[in-house]
Amino acid sequence: KIIQHSACQHKVLYDGQEGVDGVRCIVVLEGELHVTNPQGAEETICGADRTGGRASSFGVDDYVCHQLVPFRHVVRGSVGDARVAVLYAGDIREVLHGDNIMKSAELAQRTEDIRKVFLFRHLSKKNMNKLVPNIAVVKVQRGQTILKEGTPGNEFYIVRRGEVGIYNGDKLLQRRGQFDYFGERALITDDVRKADVVVDSVDEVELWVIDKKVFQTIMDAGMVKHIQERIQLQDSTIRFNDLRMVRVVGRGGFGVVKLVEHVYTGARYALKCIRRARITDSRQRQALRNEREILSEVDHPFVVRLVRTFKDK
Repeated sequence: KIIQHSACQHKVLYDGQEGVDGVRCIVVLEGELHVTNPQGAEETICGADRTGGRASSFGVDDYVCHQLVPFRHVVRGSVGDARVAVLYAGDIREVLHGDNIMKSAELAQRTEDIRKVFLFRHLSKKNMNKLVPNIAVVKVQRGQTILKEGTPGNEFYIVRRGEVGIYNGDKLLQRRGQFDYFGERALITDDVRKADVVVDSVDEVELWVIDKKVFQTIMDAGMVKHIQERIQLQDSTIRFNDLRMVRVVGRGGFGVVKLVEHVYTGARYALKCIRRARITDSRQRQALRNEREILSEVDHPFVVRLVRTFKDK
């Protein structure tokens, strides 16, 4: 509410008589006001016309963030007129859809962070409002198993902080870091978990967990397609003999890249073929391992995704 106070010099304008339902925040747009705290200390808050910059405000830390604290300051007028914007408790509840500003701020930050997950980048505001309040926060310690191969799946996981390893037995398949996700197969199928997911490289991982029923209320065709494509790329049952060469698409110093096609599914892949002898002679074996490890962790629509590696005779 915008209020014009005329001839308000030394006049008490606000003193908290409304209690916790009254004034919570005051922004001085023009002119200036004097504010006295319960201990008697006084400060002056000025409008943009006096500061030459932004308008000054009062009450955010004391009363907006602590909405059950009664207004105890006394606000008086100064020389000349003052034009102020006043925020009442009812205004805060209307804007924040509730009384807890800290909870609302947390949800706002979570909404901003969830858009860093590629799957949710283009989610509508309506569906985002359905999703964010229903995200559960779980912390898992080093050495604990999050998912077990062969068990039913009803949750989807986002790595908010830390890193997890995805294993097939003792073999590390991939690592997933901040804002990456796992468990997506359970969202669109009734399959059991296909791998173990373990906290093995950091002391603690913070996860966001989304229930399958919640996810299905916001899922659209684009999200389903993205998940299906990702699942197809994760199919580790592809055998070298199942691939048919279509043509050569590139040559380099250590090998050749071929376009190949799966003889049963028709899916196409880029197959990078490298001569081991040349790698060994040039002492590039460790560099090749590093390349494989990095590609196994990358999951972005603009970067080629590693599906699996083979070693022939």
